[in-house]
Parts: sequence; C-alpha cells; structure tokens
Amino acid sequence: MMLSNKDSLYIAVLVIYVGLLPGSIILWIRNGLFKATTSAYRLHLFFMIFRILTAAFYLATITYPANPSVWAGYITCLGTAVSVLLSCLLGHVTHVIEYTDVQTPSPRFAQAMRLVNVVMLVAFILGIVGGVNAMEDWGNTGIYKPSTLSKASIALFIVGWVFITGLLLKKRQQIRNSTSDALKVWYGLVACMVLLLPRIIDQAISVFHNSRAFSSLYGSTTILICMVLVEEILIATILEVLGFVAPLRKEQSEMEMIQHEVRPKSSISQ
Repeated sequence: MMLSNKDSLYIAVLVIYVGLLPGSIILWIRNGLFKATTSAYRLHLFFMIFRILTAAFYLATITYPANPSVWAGYITCLGTAVSVLLSCLLGHVTHVIEYTDVQTPSPRFAQAMRLVNVVMLVAFILGIVGGVNAMEDWGNTGIYKPSTLSKASIALFIVGWVFITGLLLKKRQQIRNSTSDALKVWYGLVACMVLLLPRIIDQAISVFHNSRAFSSLYGSTTILICMVLVEEILIATILEVLGFVAPLRKEQSEMEMIQHEVRPKSSISQ
C-alpha cells in the first residue's frame, strides 16, 4: 500500500511527539505530580498525548477510510488540543508571574486566572461536541461543515490567546527585573504565543470561512505543515527545553532577591 504525503507526515508527527513524551513526563514528576504549580507541565503532557492520538487516528483512516468514528476522533483531537495548549501556556504565564511577584497575588488576579481556565475548559468541551456533531452530519450527508459549537469554541480560543498575550506583555517589566531564568521563560513564552497565532488563524479560517484549503478534513498538506504542525512542535519543544534549562522555584527566587538586597548594604559598609 502506497502512503500519501499526509500519511508520511503524520508518521513523522507520531515519532516526534513520542520522542518528546519522556521529557514531559520527567518534568511533571520532578516538579511534583499533583501540585498546583505543576498544572502547566501536566497540561503539556496532555497536549502531547492529544497529538499522538491525532496522528494515530489519522493513520487509522488508512485501514478504515470510510469509518466516521475514526475521522471524528481525528478532527476532534486536531481541534480541541489547541485549548489544552492555551491552558498549558496560561499555567506557565501564571507561574512565572507568581514566581517574580514579591507580594502575594491579589484575589482579583486569582479570580481572573480561574475564569480564563473555565473559558478554556468550555472551549475544549464545545470543540469536542462540535467536532463529533460535524462528523455525524458528514457520515449522514457526505458533506463536512463545521458546526456552530465549533465556531463558538474558536471564538473562545481567540479570547484566550488575546488575554494570555496581554497578560504576558503587561507583566514584562516585573519579570525583566527578576532572575535570569524568569527572563528566559518570558522570552520563551512570548515566542510560543507568536507561534500559536498562525495556528489559531488557520483554525478560524477553517471553521468560519469553511475554505477547502484550510479544511481539517480536506485541507492542504502544505498549510497543515506551515500553519499547524511545525508551530505546535516548536511550542512543545520550547516549553520542554525551558523546563530543564530554566526551572522556576519560588524559594530560589526569594534567595536571589535576598542576595540582591544584601550586596548593596555590604558595599556601603565597606
């Protein structure tokens, strides 16, 4: 059986994410499995699993090309993983802000974070239900058309991206005045948000414009590579590398701040 370019692409995607998976598991375990501060690492792992499932579902269509359930799994995993990735990035942004904040975060900040997490959860659920409904209609009519729930999900993705990017830029001075590791994480997160923008644009066009070239089902392999898969792999890699190269621990931040305060005093006394 000859493999198409898209089949070969998803074999490569499967290999890449399976290769990244052990590092994600190590980071989650090393930072504490069920601590609140490790939610970003947990979501990073879940995103990896979603992308492995996406590739697995697509490759299963080689054997079952007319099975709506297999296609539903592929479309659902492809779309809803964006919500998981946004929640993961929000977790990292929240963690770096709390790490660099010398004061206890205000109740309003905590409430805003919980609200955005709820929005991302709603987007995730809407994406799943919308994807399944669209594939059921495709199985019955032979026409694939994104559902209204999928459109609502994408709208929430856009809101989440704008909020996280705005929060990251708003706190840039606070983070820049902190440790070098925090600054590395800030630059990495800014790069991730920039890389995520083409992914969200691609999904918005595929759902709202219903363009065949951007379609999740029939779309161009070139667009899939350039606007979706490469960006997501880069984001997953950046987050994993940052977890090893620039680990953020609150006690480390406090120690560096104490040393920073002590140095000027000692030099004055001399």
